[in-house]
Amino acid sequence: MENVDRSWLLSEIVDLERYPITDLESGHGRELIGRCRAEFVDAVCCKLPGFIRPGAVEAVIDDVEAREEHAFRSSRQRSAYGFYAPSHDESPDIEEGDPHAALQWRDVCYLAYDEFSPGGVLHTLYESAEVRAFTAAVLGLPEIHPVADPLMAAPVSLYYEGCQLGWHCDTQEFTVTVMFRTSEAGGVFEYMPLAGPGDANFHRVPAVFEGERTEVRSVDIQPGSIVLFRGANTLHRVTRSRGRKPRLLSVFHLEQQPGRVYPEQWKVDVFGRPR
Repeated sequence: MENVDRSWLLSEIVDLERYPITDLESGHGRELIGRCRAEFVDAVCCKLPGFIRPGAVEAVIDDVEAREEHAFRSSRQRSAYGFYAPSHDESPDIEEGDPHAALQWRDVCYLAYDEFSPGGVLHTLYESAEVRAFTAAVLGLPEIHPVADPLMAAPVSLYYEGCQLGWHCDTQEFTVTVMFRTSEAGGVFEYMPLAGPGDANFHRVPAVFEGERTEVRSVDIQPGSIVLFRGANTLHRVTRSRGRKPRLLSVFHLEQQPGRVYPEQWKVDVFGRPR
């Protein structure tokens, strides 16, 4: 575990030859942005395989294993649209008994962002201005910001045997997911776009809860890949994980406005502590 707690440079973490995020004005950089932007618009998500170097992936695994005993298991039921607000102006008008309100299981273990060392891979990557500039360029935004929440900024999810993340829509417009280890079986990321209230596929949601697959897509995310994902009106889940070692990933929470802090009760539910 020689990687634990040492400081990292961005060039040691990201394959900058393949993904020149530090030189977005170059021809290669502009081509990368254009390709990612087209994929993101068409498919709701953009997958970048091999974005993270193998040594950095292994370093995060070492970091997680060194802190694994601090992981909190968040196991409860929730509505797929239960946290649609506050990042949207409106909350869906879904009454109790509406099939859209069917409860979904979230059974995942979490390590908060503040569990990890400031100079480590996770912090270096999340706090990188170059990563944010690249993400903003793909999204067509002038700028994006890290959240001001020391727990929720970029927590690590651990999917042990039997863990799953039920169908839901996100509370932020977009996320960046970084995969460090896949499940031996299961643990598949699935989604259906345009599933928010008023969207074209909203009427299909109850059928998806019952197993309908017509509009459901899946993404094969391998270790070292990152995925830019528009999750606010996209129904998505992670199927039940199987295997001796946990599936490991981090979701980077980024916002168009700086300073977001998540509600304390939410953090208690996810991490077992408010701060």
